[in-house]
Amino acid sequence: MALFYNILTQSYLREPPAWFHTRILVGPGAYLTPAFAAKYNITHVVNCAFETDSPLWFQTKFPERYACIRALDSVAANILDWFPRFEQTVQNFLREGNGVVYVHCQAGMNRSAFLALLYVTKNFHVDLDYTLAATKRQRPCMYANPIYMKQVREFINGRVSRSENSGSLLRSNGNGDVGFSASGNRADAERSGTGSGPSSHGT
Repeated sequence: MALFYNILTQSYLREPPAWFHTRILVGPGAYLTPAFAAKYNITHVVNCAFETDSPLWFQTKFPERYACIRALDSVAANILDWFPRFEQTVQNFLREGNGVVYVHCQAGMNRSAFLALLYVTKNFHVDLDYTLAATKRQRPCMYANPIYMKQVREFINGRVSRSENSGSLLRSNGNGDVGFSASGNRADAERSGTGSGPSSHGT
């Protein structure tokens, strides 16, 4: 019900994007304007939906910094099917400089949110429920697909033990923007170029 309500009322276009990490920002494709990219220091884009859901200007200007995952948003789909490609793409993009990777789908509610959630909890060992709460406070319309939620919980709970799941909040800028640092995985992340990145963003 929440999914259809948010789509019909376009409330997803009235909520701010959400920081999942100091270098990973999640929102809808419609937000990706040149001014938005400059404000948030966006250098790479991962479109979790289809080509028509991402503004052409970025694809045309920076084709090597853009990727389209083509995931479906459906209770009949499995979000894990698209995670391997998403994970590899984000890892590659984070290694290229120190800019922000903007992850979006059509509405910035399900495909982009769940794939980013999978990425940070798996790769930085941040607690799942903590991350859900912190990101949903920033962008309340996210995580409306209950089947995707079940799939993500089963994947993370089966892969990361509670003792390893010890991420910490890295920063908050007072505007609801947060970033995460993973204490258990930080050295490996820094060696691979996927560390916490800059500690602040333009506002």
